[in-house]
Amino acid sequence: MIADRQDTLSSPKNPSPVMEWFSLLLYILRRGLMIAATIVLGVFLTVWISNKEGQIDYSIMYQIDSLILSMRYEGYFDDVPEEEVDEAREELFLRLADEAGLNLPPLSKNLKWTFNALRYDWGDVLNRQITAFGTLTDRFSVNKILKTHFPNTLLLVGTADLIIFLVGIPLALKLASRKVDHWIDRLFSIFTPLSSIPSWVYGILLVAVFAVQIKILPYGGKFDNIPAETWQENTLIVAKHMVLPVISILLSLFFQLVYTWRTFFLVYSGEDYVDLAKAKGLSLRNLERRYILHPTLPYILTSFTLTLVGFWQMTIALEYFFNWPGIGLLYINSLPNYTPEGYYPGEMSIVICIVVTFAFLLGMVVLLLDLIYVWVDPRLRIETRLGGISRVKTRMSNSGWRMKSKQNLAFLLPWRESTNPVSFLDKLRMRTANGAASVKRAYKGFKELIGEILRNRLALVGLVIISILVLGSLYAVVGLPYVKIGEEWGKSGVTGKIYIPKNVPPVWINLFRKNDLPETMIFSSLDGSITKSSSEREDGYKNYYFTMTLDYPFQDFPQDVFLYIDSRYDEKFPFLIIRWTTPDGREINPNSVGITEEVTYSFSENIRKRKFLNQQLPWETWIEGDDFDRIPGFYVMFADPAADEPIAIPGVYQLEATVMTFEDDCDVDIEFVLLGGVSGWAGTDHLRRDLIVPLFWGLPFALGFGLLGATLTSLIALVVAAAGVWYGGWVDDLLQRITEANMILPVLAVSILVFALYKINLWIILGVVIFLKAFSSPVKSFRAAFMQVKEAPYIEGARAYGASHSRIILRYMVPRIFPVLIPQVVTLIPSLVFLEATLGIFNIFDPRFPTWGRVIYTALVNHAFWGGYQYWVLEPIFMLLLTALGFSIFGFALERVLNPRLQLK
Repeated sequence: MIADRQDTLSSPKNPSPVMEWFSLLLYILRRGLMIAATIVLGVFLTVWISNKEGQIDYSIMYQIDSLILSMRYEGYFDDVPEEEVDEAREELFLRLADEAGLNLPPLSKNLKWTFNALRYDWGDVLNRQITAFGTLTDRFSVNKILKTHFPNTLLLVGTADLIIFLVGIPLALKLASRKVDHWIDRLFSIFTPLSSIPSWVYGILLVAVFAVQIKILPYGGKFDNIPAETWQENTLIVAKHMVLPVISILLSLFFQLVYTWRTFFLVYSGEDYVDLAKAKGLSLRNLERRYILHPTLPYILTSFTLTLVGFWQMTIALEYFFNWPGIGLLYINSLPNYTPEGYYPGEMSIVICIVVTFAFLLGMVVLLLDLIYVWVDPRLRIETRLGGISRVKTRMSNSGWRMKSKQNLAFLLPWRESTNPVSFLDKLRMRTANGAASVKRAYKGFKELIGEILRNRLALVGLVIISILVLGSLYAVVGLPYVKIGEEWGKSGVTGKIYIPKNVPPVWINLFRKNDLPETMIFSSLDGSITKSSSEREDGYKNYYFTMTLDYPFQDFPQDVFLYIDSRYDEKFPFLIIRWTTPDGREINPNSVGITEEVTYSFSENIRKRKFLNQQLPWETWIEGDDFDRIPGFYVMFADPAADEPIAIPGVYQLEATVMTFEDDCDVDIEFVLLGGVSGWAGTDHLRRDLIVPLFWGLPFALGFGLLGATLTSLIALVVAAAGVWYGGWVDDLLQRITEANMILPVLAVSILVFALYKINLWIILGVVIFLKAFSSPVKSFRAAFMQVKEAPYIEGARAYGASHSRIILRYMVPRIFPVLIPQVVTLIPSLVFLEATLGIFNIFDPRFPTWGRVIYTALVNHAFWGGYQYWVLEPIFMLLLTALGFSIFGFALERVLNPRLQLK
């Protein structure tokens, strides 16, 4: 970035306009070449990684085979004799493979494909699963496919960004100059932590409300199922489909950017020249535009652009969820073997070209930002250095104080005085005394910090939330042993006897319902809840009688009803006869059956609904209408005979079961199971697993990964930025180029690609992403702070005294901005927690761990929204929101405590 290059002072001479334009062109060329080299290297590495196992080779061969097959259907081989068709096809295949570069050495082949991708020259592909252009034999160029999808992404993201920029800046100015400490200002300070939540999470919440519950907006896609007749109607349809994704983007960016801009405007509004302009009587609008907005434009553009750089990658998740036909969805649909079925060969040419597109977009944004800096910031200008290389220099003089002698360090290092040499023991005593004093000062400062946090209500709220999350993590580790829980969660959940209903909400849902859903009820003859008696028949064998009373106070039906029968016999199995009595005195007799040793008696299979049509005429409307047997047979056991639709009769039911045995030592026990419509505190999934397990076990994984990742990311960025500032020169330049390269390359997209190709462990991917995340915007943020720290008097003193470079960096510079580091670590935790969840919705998770991302992915794949299982998605989303809000609120409040200038006036 241009703002980063303030290493040297500008010359007082004013160059001619021609020289300035020449320098500008040289600078643009230099920066463009750097970015271009970064893109070329990044794309080459992407191609090399993608083809390490021959995946691009296979994709190209698949395309060639498809092309030859379509050519045969189109009559290309009609003039070839039948016995020579196979030879002609093989010859054509070899020629096309040679043209595609399949026969080249690995390095040459990867270079060829890299430059093909950079030039968007990948030929045609057969688009059976990616677009709806035509029939099976239609082929379209990669360029045409990208040109069809990219405008959709630009439309979606561009609309949201334009709204943020046009509305956010005037609003931030108004908050800084007119509404400080107003209720609107305080409202934005409260809503600011909400911007730590990714757009796809907001998308899920908005869909749950406006598409599933209220049903006033469409869920996904760009068009309705029925095409519009006019372009005006078509425009309205597209606008209607854009509402939810655009609002999702706004919610994930708007509040944080506006409040950040407001804070920066507020700092500049207190400058002397602003007070002078006020005293001269300038209008408020003119004052805001010329004296507050213009000087802060470089920072505003930087923050906005860096936000966009990161969001371009997150749009993949947003488009994937909303099924929006942009390049993000195209990227996911083009990946090989990525679908749950795992048999789609993929379109690697499209995948690589989308990576190139992301790289071009991010590179252009970085270059454009550099140029805008020169245009809007009068403190910066471009000058020509020796050799014709241009760089940006600052017009502001450096007024930092310089120490020239060791005597000036007496107040910093009191035990070193050149006139009075001090013995080693005296030095040791002094250092010990100073160390004890430092410990006391640190303890006192820590105590004051805790007091400030306890007095800050916002910090207390965040601290309470974090404490709850930590306690939940401890309970998961102690109360839910992973060895047992992990094995059970990894299984299907449908083994042996079933006692847990499938896809039912939690029990607390009844608090919000007029009519409660039934809970699971289990009765057994072994525990006495079913009365068991016996009598001897005339033939000398026994009859066992089982009686059970069921108090059923619900109007809704259970999910299923059955008996588990355990019989012990040698050769002749017993015979079961059942009578069911309803609260209104009716008797229902399901089928009588013979029972083996362990059998499950299903009432749905042994009660035929249609035989009741002649007995209960009002049932005809819903029994006859059930052409596909969606209504189970056991509904007859509970249904109101006078109702035109299936409604259960609340009351007391009775079960009488008679088991006839035909051996002397035969014995029988039965268990009655009624699966309810609710279960547990979190509900169940499609495999009857209790969702409370992943909700609790997701906590230690989320907190551990978030805390460890945020700490490592911040510390790496801190040390790297400090080293770059201190050493300067080529070291700083190299670190900045690495940082910019990391910002240019689409790390998330490449991570998804690597997982799709190689199924690499989730934790390796997360570790690499964390490491790369350290070389991004945090380096630039810390670097800006270290540029000021480097000129501080005590740094000059340490340098003059002969302190080593590592000591100055680690002992003097890094601790100086710990107040900035701590809030950043806290606020970075939610982003890493959401990173794991974001990878989870792309089917990237460790199957051994029931994490929140895995639950969300499984729920979305099984259509939880449209199947009536919204809780399945919303519960892990709620845990993500709780974690994000807790750390964001605490970090936001902690930053205001450590930096009083950010406190509201």
